[in-house]
Amino acid sequence: MNALEQTYRLSGHLPSVEEYWMYRHGVGASFAYFSLHQYVNDICLPDNLASCDEVKIIRIEASTQPLICNDLYSLKKEVIEGTPTNLVPIMIEASGASLDLVVHELIEQLYSSANKFNTAAASLRAKGCKYGSDVEEQLDMFIKAFETFQTGCFKFFMDSKRFGIKEYKQEDGSYLIPL
Repeated sequence: MNALEQTYRLSGHLPSVEEYWMYRHGVGASFAYFSLHQYVNDICLPDNLASCDEVKIIRIEASTQPLICNDLYSLKKEVIEGTPTNLVPIMIEASGASLDLVVHELIEQLYSSANKFNTAAASLRAKGCKYGSDVEEQLDMFIKAFETFQTGCFKFFMDSKRFGIKEYKQEDGSYLIPL
């Protein structure tokens, strides 16, 4: 939690959706991990690839997806604790929409985020082809680290006692999760 998030929690007021996203990406460790993984994996991309728009999109979307899932899965716990500075009540307050409509919108945002990530990754790979096989291998490892991070987050959400999701697993492997 950062100072801005704490200010909202203590005030009893919810931020706007825009204010929420301004601070939320920085609260988790996603961006630190994204920077660190390049060093741990000894990835050195050419400057114009490392700072291109596709990398920025990949970073944002790899952070967005776990944040939305976290807010969906932790909503019940946060409401019980009286600390709902969570995207769901923020969107309900901002739009006046029902819980069902907001959940639907967030699921659509997850799909959109995944598509943006995949499009940016494909574009980045295409740009990397101009640099030869060494850079292409570095890019594959770079992108795979983001994908692995997201998979790890989703696995944590499903298996962690913190969210209590595991008990809602259906026989076919899907989840039916009440909010």
